[in-house]
Amino acid sequence: MLPAEVCQDITDRYTLGLVRTAVEAAVLNGRIDNAPVEPLTRMLLAGVMAAAQYVATSPDPGSARAEAGRTVDLLLDSLKRA
Repeated sequence: MLPAEVCQDITDRYTLGLVRTAVEAAVLNGRIDNAPVEPLTRMLLAGVMAAAQYVATSPDPGSARAEAGRTVDLLLDSLKRA
């Protein structure tokens, strides 16, 4: 297992920018309410990573993946501008 700081560096370097770009675009396009981009980006990424860990450590990964997918969808849908 990689040290935590190495995992964080990989996440920051490769994933955080992609999520940030998606959040910025969603805010600019009015798809989600105007929100501070950086904390929202980090919170969404942390949630998705936690869901992935939930699936990876579940005794029933298929069911866990379905549950995690529904939960991520629920979270993202709650951000949509009405």
